Amino acid sequence: MRHVFLGVLLLSPPLAAQDAAPPQGLARLDALVGKWRGVSSGEPGDGAVERECARVLAGRFLECRTTVTYPPQEKDKKGEVHVDVAYFSYDRSATVLRLRQFHGEGFVNTYRETEPLVFVTDAIENIPAGWRAREQYELDGDAWRETFSLAQPGKEFEVYSRASLMRVK
Repeated sequence: MRHVFLGVLLLSPPLAAQDAAPPQGLARLDALVGKWRGVSSGEPGDGAVERECARVLAGRFLECRTTVTYPPQEKDKKGEVHVDVAYFSYDRSATVLRLRQFHGEGFVNTYRETEPLVFVTDAIENIPAGWRAREQYELDGDAWRETFSLAQPGKEFEVYSRASLMRVK
């Protein structure tokens, strides 16, 4: 019996090789991998965006690190630097892409993809109950356009900011 088990182990592909393949659903976001720069405008004012996206944790997740620098301007005399880290994953059980964003201001947004490249929150931490957020992405070669919208409790989404990024690497 031990020889049969050993034979099955020897003939089977290595477990690490079986687990190394990234989830098929996440592969749709491979175009996001790289370094990006651009501009943002909206409620916080006009700013400069830097973003880097890479596969992490054996390719099972896509991590995007973003910094938006808003210089002193009419809307904010002191200026501001916004940072966030986002993780995309593919939920095989629900067959949907998920997005989790961790913001320097303390917000944690948990999204699910509702249509291609449109993510709507299931939950937002550290904000009054009832708020919702939506991320919409448009990819065109080396251009990435992003619209971030918020909805107050009981209200429709309103655009909070828009970003236009170009691939730099």
